[in-house]
Amino acid sequence: MSVQPQVSEQSLGEMEDHLVSLQKSIETRLKELEIEKTRVKKLLKELESKEKEIDLVRNFDFGFGSMAGMDGKELLGFLNGYVGQQEKLHDGIFQALKSCEEPEKLVLDAVKKFHSVNGEMDIGEGTVWKRSCVVLLEQLTRLRPKIVPPDVKAEAARLAREWRAKMKMEEGQKGVLEVDQAILHSRPKVEPSQSQSGYSKLDNQAISFPTDPWPQLESFCISMDGRGSNFLSHEKVKEHDSVASSSTSPWPELKSLCINMDGKSLRLFLYNHAAEHDFICSEVCDALQYASDPAKLVLDAIPGILSSQPDFDKSLSLNKVRKSCVLLLEQLINISPEINPQVKEEALMMANEWRANLGPQYQAGLNVYGFLHFIVAYGFTSNYEADELLGLLVTANQHKASPGLCQILGLADKVEVLIKNLIQKTLLLEAIEHIYAFEVKDMFQPVHLLKDYLKQSTKQIYKKGTKSVSRQAIDKEIDAVRTVIRYIAKLKLESEYRPQILENYIVQPEKKKRHM
Repeated sequence: MSVQPQVSEQSLGEMEDHLVSLQKSIETRLKELEIEKTRVKKLLKELESKEKEIDLVRNFDFGFGSMAGMDGKELLGFLNGYVGQQEKLHDGIFQALKSCEEPEKLVLDAVKKFHSVNGEMDIGEGTVWKRSCVVLLEQLTRLRPKIVPPDVKAEAARLAREWRAKMKMEEGQKGVLEVDQAILHSRPKVEPSQSQSGYSKLDNQAISFPTDPWPQLESFCISMDGRGSNFLSHEKVKEHDSVASSSTSPWPELKSLCINMDGKSLRLFLYNHAAEHDFICSEVCDALQYASDPAKLVLDAIPGILSSQPDFDKSLSLNKVRKSCVLLLEQLINISPEINPQVKEEALMMANEWRANLGPQYQAGLNVYGFLHFIVAYGFTSNYEADELLGLLVTANQHKASPGLCQILGLADKVEVLIKNLIQKTLLLEAIEHIYAFEVKDMFQPVHLLKDYLKQSTKQIYKKGTKSVSRQAIDKEIDAVRTVIRYIAKLKLESEYRPQILENYIVQPEKKKRHM
């Protein structure tokens, strides 16, 4: 009888262990179900988003079918109804313009209408109209009408000159010209099989701001002159307006250099047209496809970026040389040609030398930005450890935020680490670009980052020991505040960070500047 209690205690212990095990199993299963529930919700959300996108395109196509009967004002009103969704409709707008009898006149009428009423609008309404104008001009430039009536050319030239003059005269326009990179670096549509996966998509998701349409208007004015002469050039502009004062279209020479496989001259040509890079991206992309071997052509152009190469010319600005080479590499990635083994072998030798020249501190952000594009273009990303690429990518962001570059380097799964590193390096706006492109805003706090950016900017502007405040310092402070205001509007953070507070804050520095 004395054994029975011991057996009972053992049984109780086993039952307790069993219950604990059962509880753990239930908890594990519940977690699995919760994960599955989240996954299903995400899938349903994606499906709903796709359905909305299909409906959006269908409704847009139906509405734009009557575009032939619209005037400029009606066209803008129609497009303004799609604010925030226009990026998804670029192809639809392009096709609709293509079907119009006089697309260039229709778009010009729309831009003229906005220009005539711009001063009467509040900031929000003006931004919507402005964005619609930019999208129309972008797609019209992409369309490149073969024949443009002289009166339309002349009117476009007049409007571009008037717009430029107006912007130069207006106070507080400095921040306006931080031009939307997704627009100014617009590329011809490339089929998914031809492009590096995710590159263009994420670049287009990167945060960009509406800009005044005159750069696109002026660019179109230049490109639509059939003889290649720039009919804006009779108005002499200052040196920093070199795009407008260019006397010829770059296209014929650009195409010829690519057909002749003259890499060195191509690099020098782009160097001499450095001020126009933002406007000729698509032309460079098109021209490269005329080359018998685009990868070899670009490889022949690249050595000028390395000081150890015999092609390196010390009389040239290294920064402009690097930008020219980067432009070629970006467009080579877009067309993604086949690379023959001999070219790949030469490229590998250059990649190794380039990497060695970067040094332990990785040197300038632009140089690293170019190197990363080089290893993507020639297929060497797998030659480097992810952590090494991550460190290089942080440095490259000092030149330019590029979520698409993160994607094609195969670092999308490390984007959270990248963002933390960018924040640690106080590259706060670049961090926000990646947060929104990769949709990880729930893991970070954009409002705090914007506030930190403002504090950091102010601290840099008014360093310790500064005895007097200059007009230049005040301008920089105002620019920083306006940058934050634009991010708040773009990211729809008004409920968390009231832009009116910042707008009111700007009043005092502006008043101080007027009394200096």
